[in-house]
Amino acid sequence: HVCCAPCSTYTLEYLTKYADVTIYFANSNIHPKAEYHKRAYVTKKFVSDFNERTGNTVQYLEAPYEPN
Repeated sequence: HVCCAPCSTYTLEYLTKYADVTIYFANSNIHPKAEYHKRAYVTKKFVSDFNERTGNTVQYLEAPYEPN
């Protein structure tokens, strides 16, 4: 799973060389709700841009906001 776009940058570049990858955005410790959605948006955009730039087909899944 990832909790923000920066956490997935190198890992995504590395793993897509060897496997099909799905990003699962989730973190119950992010607060407030607006911060969660901001990070989710940026992560989804990063994945989309990454796919466009590299020709990969990384999938993006997002968990609902459920804080601890």
